[in-house]
Amino acid sequence: MFGFSLLICFLLGIMVYRNQQNKQRLLRLANVDGLTGLLNRRKTLEMLQLQFDLAVRHHFELCVVIVDLDYFKKINDQFGHATGDKVLQKFGLLCLKTFRHTDIVGRIGGEEFLIALPHTAQPAAENLLANLRERAQMMSADIDVPDLNISVSCGLSVYQQQDSIEELMAQADDALYQAKQYGRNRVEIFTD
Repeated sequence: MFGFSLLICFLLGIMVYRNQQNKQRLLRLANVDGLTGLLNRRKTLEMLQLQFDLAVRHHFELCVVIVDLDYFKKINDQFGHATGDKVLQKFGLLCLKTFRHTDIVGRIGGEEFLIALPHTAQPAAENLLANLRERAQMMSADIDVPDLNISVSCGLSVYQQQDSIEELMAQADDALYQAKQYGRNRVEIFTD
């Protein structure tokens, strides 16, 4: 009888362990972009809302950035989707290495990323983005595809007390549009 009880406890333990593993796997599938390892769009926007609410409540600085891989469609067309996927994967790893674990970094579209930098002033955000931009250009050597050039354009907005989250994101998007208009491979800051 004791052996049977021990066997039942052992099997229940295995079931609990597997259940926890499955729960973690499902949570990861629900929140993480499978290709880049960054947060997916839904989770990114959810976390941005949380940081925005905290910035409003506690009056701390918050920078929001929209980053776009320049000429990504051309990369896919010229070098193939497998190379495009490698570029996205490498950029995801670069973001994970560049930003703090308290920052929000997510893929919000095909080659578009959103980054939220809580407790970060504009000059510090500019420095981080300049570093990201320079390191993104060096990714070409890691992928080892002749004539592959990688660059990013960044649009930066800084939270002001009267801004809504929609305005903050629209400002970052406007700044990104300016970066593309001015030749890409640059960081532009939203100004009124």
